[in-house]
Amino acid sequence: FFFDLFDSTMAKVGKPVKHPASKFWALALIFLILALVFCIFACFFPAWSRYKGSGIPTSELGSYVSTAVTSDSRLYLGHWMWCLYYEDPLGTQTCANNADSTGPPAYGNSKCKGFWWASRICGLVGIGFLFLALLIVFMVTKSLKAWKPHEPWKAPMGAAAIACLLTVLAAGLCIASWACWIVIAEESCSNTLTVWNPFQGYSYSFIVMCFASGWALIAALLMCLGLMKLKKTPKAVAEVLDDEVTFEVVPTPAAAPLYPEYVSEYPGPAPSAYPPQYPTYPAPTTSYVGGPRSAYPSPTTSYESYPAYGGNKGYPTTNTYY
Repeated sequence: FFFDLFDSTMAKVGKPVKHPASKFWALALIFLILALVFCIFACFFPAWSRYKGSGIPTSELGSYVSTAVTSDSRLYLGHWMWCLYYEDPLGTQTCANNADSTGPPAYGNSKCKGFWWASRICGLVGIGFLFLALLIVFMVTKSLKAWKPHEPWKAPMGAAAIACLLTVLAAGLCIASWACWIVIAEESCSNTLTVWNPFQGYSYSFIVMCFASGWALIAALLMCLGLMKLKKTPKAVAEVLDDEVTFEVVPTPAAAPLYPEYVSEYPGPAPSAYPPQYPTYPAPTTSYVGGPRSAYPSPTTSYESYPAYGGNKGYPTTNTYY
């Protein structure tokens, strides 16, 4: 309710409106990152359980391990290795990979060995599923960020559903990982030890894996809520579209002249009190009879003879004019 009210207020004041599912997917992305980081730390940091005190089974660890343990010494067990901290003034410690046959945490017990491998494999597969879900959720979040109220947009339903499924599976695998470790810790895996058998003593990695499964479950829940809102019409946009919109016609200002008008600082001539007088001319009265007479008579020139081509041949060559 509060998210919808906030979106409606933002839309009415002209601020950009976000898709209602974007907040759920953004939160899911944050919890997925937390789940992935916690799960990686839990799987590879050797501190699922611990022994403490002088009863640490150094003989089961190997001949190279010093037996100079004290009441402050600690042995941490993990998925892939163990570490022994002597807590002496020199800060001595010894770490080694877990042995499948006789060493901790399975001590060669078939049941403990099976649950130990199951805990490791569930953790690794959970990391893979969380990483894939993180990539898909990032794509869905990016698509939601590109959403705009009045533009065509296709909801990424398929990708969102796959991300939700992967996250649920990852959460289940994280839970299975620490649940299998509980079986090992509560089982008497060693046939020779009388102390720390079962070893119990849950430590940092176990607790971190429990948190990782919780973050993954919260992320899956947020994805389910976001999935249900992907195709819904945003309430804020619907309210804005339903509001009555009025438009004010603003006249377009006249264009400024290219050249400014020059105004003379000297006044023009004063207007005359009398109307202007124009001269009048009489119409012509001359008439012509028989056409215009010329002052010059027409020529009366006659030609008595004309010279022949090629010479006069006895003909006169002079012209007589009258």
